[in-house]
Amino acid sequence: MTRRNVYLIVAAIIVMYSLIGHLFNVGILKIMTIRKDEFSISIAGVVICIITIILLSYIIRKFKNTNE
Repeated sequence: MTRRNVYLIVAAIIVMYSLIGHLFNVGILKIMTIRKDEFSISIAGVVICIITIILLSYIIRKFKNTNE
């Protein structure tokens, strides 16, 4: 995978989890919550994103190797 593809996958996962978190009002999926005077970062949301990115890259590599 090229570096550009990796960046796109990471950005898509972050946007997907943030969108789901805001639509269903699930605090753990919102990576960053912006309030009037402050903002907070969800450690659990960051960990979930990192685990998803690692699993997705592993799955993509496995499918690439089986197709060759």
